[in-house]
Amino acid sequence: MRVLCVSPLFPPTVNAEAVCAAKWALALIARGVDLVVLADPPPKEGSPRDASVSWSALSARTVAVEVPAGLSRFSSGLATLSLGWRYRVGRLYPRWIERVVAKAKELHAAAAFDLVVSRSLPARGHLAGYWAARALGLPWAAIINDPWDYHLFPARVSHGSFDRRAVSNRWLARTLRDADAVFGPSARLNDYNRRLARSDRRIDVLPHVGWSLSNVASRFQSGSVHIATGRNACATQEEEFRLVHAGVLGREPLTGGRPAAGLLSALARFLSSRPEARGVTKLRLVGPEDADAKALAAKLGLGPDSIGIVSFAGRVSYEESLREIASASACVLVEARMEEGIYLPSKFADYVAAAKPVLALSPAKGTLADYASGEKSIVRVDVDDEPAIARSITDLYDAWRTDRLASLKPSEKLQSIFCPDSIADAFLASTEERKHG
Repeated sequence: MRVLCVSPLFPPTVNAEAVCAAKWALALIARGVDLVVLADPPPKEGSPRDASVSWSALSARTVAVEVPAGLSRFSSGLATLSLGWRYRVGRLYPRWIERVVAKAKELHAAAAFDLVVSRSLPARGHLAGYWAARALGLPWAAIINDPWDYHLFPARVSHGSFDRRAVSNRWLARTLRDADAVFGPSARLNDYNRRLARSDRRIDVLPHVGWSLSNVASRFQSGSVHIATGRNACATQEEEFRLVHAGVLGREPLTGGRPAAGLLSALARFLSSRPEARGVTKLRLVGPEDADAKALAAKLGLGPDSIGIVSFAGRVSYEESLREIASASACVLVEARMEEGIYLPSKFADYVAAAKPVLALSPAKGTLADYASGEKSIVRVDVDDEPAIARSITDLYDAWRTDRLASLKPSEKLQSIFCPDSIADAFLASTEERKHG
């Protein structure tokens, strides 16, 4: 099977959707799919890049699509108007869509594709996917990994003019109407997008692929990978009670922010009740540094300028984040304050793949709460419930101290949900079913 994927965000771009797209692509390739990805150009020199060796297998399969420079402002405006009308997208990246369609035709003429797949965010991937599939006369599958567009997030981020939002909303409805198959990572997100489109279209659940450090080491026999595996991670788990949070914390416009205050205050409360734990307890925060979290950690006597219980790794490569997860006794997730947790946080799949207990600070009604039902490896508490978070940390500490953490690892059933082969097989089976349906 030969598949053309339109995924604007793709490695080496530093972005969660880029990582999710890459792991999904590698899962399909491992199942024998001949995959080509049309993506935005890589970051410019000096901008952050994810240099993980895992993505080296994708570089030859990735084609950068860039709108050519050199047009005058007047000519650029005319081209935008003309192509916007042709593709029914107004000012929503018509010149980029034109380049995607042209490149799709070129690649298809050289070696025919069987399926076009589009991924988001951003939503323009689906607009280009629709027109590429039409141009090639092929089935089209859309993978919608977030609320359809920036202005439709529950946090109600303002993004663009009324006209832009109206065009985008129409394309959500069109995608759910016309795509041969539609996927999303959680049932709650799928329902959310359906409600936005006022559609009863079936959207299949396609979870994010979960990877662990051992998974990377087995696939890519690289010294840089092997250095970080094995004994070092095990020794850390034995010597320290180590909590690891991987991902963005603090102010973030799309979600409304992921507050660290409840976690840090609860950690201080736990250490106050269990003073003997101060010498062995660590909280490692992996991701872009949150100034508010750093200031609060210092104020609580937890930060690097005091005893160093809380440390900040900063932004790291994807593989380095897996090394940090491997070193954890338990992993922590912090979600935004929401009435309903519609998301499937991508790091949750990696936590489960690494067989780590998970402390989820997330809404009582939400995707992580759904996974926690009947699963002792996941403890869900409200993001601001400091006493409950402290009790949960205490329970995990006691399990670590008495060598019972292994009994809290994710079940085989839960781990299988995020297995690369299982996800690839489900995707291929579903698209085949729709083609013949």
